[in-house]
Amino acid sequence: MGCVWLLPTPGPRFRLDLLTGHQARNNSDRAASCRGARLARHQLDVKNAFLHGDLTEQVYCQQPAGFVDPKHPDAVCLLRKSLYGLKQAPRAWFQRFATHLQRLGFISSKSDSSLFVLHRGSDVAHLLLYVDDIILAASSPQFLQRIVDQLRQEFAMKDLGPVPSSI
Repeated sequence: MGCVWLLPTPGPRFRLDLLTGHQARNNSDRAASCRGARLARHQLDVKNAFLHGDLTEQVYCQQPAGFVDPKHPDAVCLLRKSLYGLKQAPRAWFQRFATHLQRLGFISSKSDSSLFVLHRGSDVAHLLLYVDDIILAASSPQFLQRIVDQLRQEFAMKDLGPVPSSI
């Protein structure tokens, strides 16, 4: 069975079966479904997601092999951006992405930290983030495309196309 994503917003009850195996939290919020609401759905993958994160702590690493300064071979490097394999990388990436979504007007769900909701007049969009994979559902294809364009201005993304109806 797929998971059910819970939305804190009032409105008609519908299910959103998006990420198989990902557990939704049990609460009394209404559940939302792209199929039931006939929302336009799209998949995106953020390229090199963890490299987008800004570090808030001071993190040092050894000089990379092949790039050792011959005058200071024991010197270390102060990292300004996160790297893959760094334990702070997932948190730094998520914080950077969530901050950008908030600048675009998205509100983070209280019931699921990976769910973001945007209301613009009669248009509504739901964005689910799982590491570097995004599923975006919007009330119209035009609204969905505007959001995708805004995300692409900040992050390099691979467009995986519409979400298959089997998901």
